Amino acid sequence: MIRWFSFLLIIFNSSSCRYKSGPSGHLPTVKEVSLVSDSIPIRIDEEISLQEKKLIRLDDETEWLRRRARVVEAEKKASRLKNIELNLRKRISKYSGWNDRLPPKEGSLSSQTIAEWEVELRARADASRKAEAAVRLLERDLNEWNQLIIDRHPNILPLSPFVEK
Repeated sequence: MIRWFSFLLIIFNSSSCRYKSGPSGHLPTVKEVSLVSDSIPIRIDEEISLQEKKLIRLDDETEWLRRRARVVEAEKKASRLKNIELNLRKRISKYSGWNDRLPPKEGSLSSQTIAEWEVELRARADASRKAEAAVRLLERDLNEWNQLIIDRHPNILPLSPFVEK
């Protein structure tokens, strides 16, 4: 009987060893777990600070993207206008060359037509120059913004892979 009793006592003692939780011998509650370490508020403060810095950086990046999009749109407009100007120049050159080869009475271009084309060409060239000037102004604005971003966030390169230097 004593053997049987000691056997049961050993079994019960060994099974209670599996559930040891700490020096006090009780399992911690959820509140106790969240308040166990004093370093948790420090980690939270660090995380909050990191998230605030990240938000500032993302706001700056959003502004950079908005400004860069304006530059790209202005460049596209300037490129379209320059293309129109060059195509008009090509057409004038082509028909002016024909005018020199044809006899004066047969289908030659009148001086009025050539003058109208030249007026249109000057207008297209002016539009191209204005669009290119707008691009330069927007690029200057973007470069100033880039410098501001570099000053604020020295570890971040603010240029996209598509920006030509």
